[in-house]
Formats: sequence, structure tokens, C-alpha cells
Amino acid sequence: MGINFPDIRYVVHYGPPQNVEDFLQEVGRGGRDGKSAMAILFFRGKHLRKCDTSINNYANGDNVECLRTHILSEFCQIKHDS
Repeated sequence: MGINFPDIRYVVHYGPPQNVEDFLQEVGRGGRDGKSAMAILFFRGKHLRKCDTSINNYANGDNVECLRTHILSEFCQIKHDS
């Protein structure tokens, strides 16, 4: 699904996706060649009205975990370091 260019270094969103699944799909466009990529999210409060709770929490900074841990925890059980 979507494009598959290997040298994408930045994925820029203007407004958050509605849910974590969409976010993961979209940011996954970057770094297809195994090199680092960065996802940047620009939004205003009104953009969050149609988003699910997880995206709302992430965008509002309510979750201080690593983004990768936060996203993966939506799909499977993850052991957190204590």
C-alpha cells in the first residue's frame, strides 16, 4: 500500500492521523532503506477533535514514553524497563 521510495528521511504531517494504525502506516514511509528518518507532526487543538484517545494523549504530551514503545504498546504487550 502506498509508495515505496527507499530514501525518505522526513515524513511531515499537518494535523494528526485519526488513530495509531494510520500514524504507523504513514510514518513507516520513512527509513525504508534502514537509515534514520524523522516524523514531524504539526497540529492545532482543533485537529485533535476527530482523533482517538491514544493520538490525543501522544499529541498533548500526556505520554512520556519513547514513541516506538507507545505505538507498539497499542498492538502488543510490551515489557517496560523499571
